[in-house]
Amino acid sequence: MRVIHFTAAGDDQPNLYLAIKQRGDSNIRIPVYRKEADGVYHQTPVFFPSCTKFMYQIDVKVDQQMTAKDIRKRFGEISARRRSPSDRHPLPGHGLTRIAFSALDNKQREAYHYQKVSAILADYGLTCTWLIADWRGADFVAVGIDGTALLIQLKSGGYEINEKYRAYTDLWMLFPNGEDWYLIKHHDLVEIAGQMTNHLQSKSWTKTGKYTIFSVNPKRRIPSQLAESLHPYKIN
Repeated sequence: MRVIHFTAAGDDQPNLYLAIKQRGDSNIRIPVYRKEADGVYHQTPVFFPSCTKFMYQIDVKVDQQMTAKDIRKRFGEISARRRSPSDRHPLPGHGLTRIAFSALDNKQREAYHYQKVSAILADYGLTCTWLIADWRGADFVAVGIDGTALLIQLKSGGYEINEKYRAYTDLWMLFPNGEDWYLIKHHDLVEIAGQMTNHLQSKSWTKTGKYTIFSVNPKRRIPSQLAESLHPYKIN
């Protein structure tokens, strides 16, 4: 068995997580245990994505081969029973469990990113309201303290230009590049892409009217010359 003892960024109780990878287990999702008040590591609904530990700011403390006996000797008893809201013995305090982004489905990831960027936009005096159905290409509306309203299309996967949005000159695109977020009108984004890249000459754009670079893939983030041109549109 391979034992991974780690901390997660922002956790106020570090060093209380343990992941055990047995031979043949997936490298993508490993069951995670959290040390509770009773001193026992109980399995939680969180999954540790070992291949993306640096992306999610997980600090690995121990990564070594151990036997089951060694694990019990070092970490004590481990309960494989998974905690649930209906558990007769709830977690101490608020009872909440931190989630792992990798365990979310597409809809949940969209909601997660919306909440995150709403907090960022609040620092700019904007209050966000999610639209039940897309309107003029927008996923949500951000209203400033001066009454200015921004129609925003959230592309949580990364950079995208799309022919179908060109009809809406007042549509803003909000997308990540690594840990950075950019807010720019789609009209201006297409213009900059045309000046600084060959995206408008690509097969993807000429055949489908769409060009995308997914931020989750570190090998396919936006090129440096485009990132430099988009620097004035960065929000963090």
